[in-house]
Amino acid sequence: MPGKMLPGVQMIELAKVLKFPPSSGTYLVLPFEVTDGDSVRFYWLYEGAARLFGINTPEMHGKDSVRGEAAKQFLQGIMPRIPVAARAMGPDKYGRTLLDILDVQGNSLGQRMIAAGHALAWDGKGAKPV
Repeated sequence: MPGKMLPGVQMIELAKVLKFPPSSGTYLVLPFEVTDGDSVRFYWLYEGAARLFGINTPEMHGKDSVRGEAAKQFLQGIMPRIPVAARAMGPDKYGRTLLDILDVQGNSLGQRMIAAGHALAWDGKGAKPV
């Protein structure tokens, strides 16, 4: 494949993929829309939807809707609009792909959300943190 490759990033060859989406590994993705403070839509071989790995943000409705909208706006502001690396972390309990999307400097968007106070760390098990 022509062009410069990113170190440690696997390019997906459809003929070699037995299960898609992958549950682990690092791949190039193009995030293009924030659906709420901890979920994005992105492209790899096809459009997908994912939950950001390791975080929870306030919901977009109900008593925390203002904080939910703030989290969404922050994520929209930091989400790269170019292909970046993302670590597939398996499915969540609803079958959604969990992604740890990295910015162009290699920083986790989820960790940036936590550092900015828009998200809390959450492993997806037990009650959601509030």
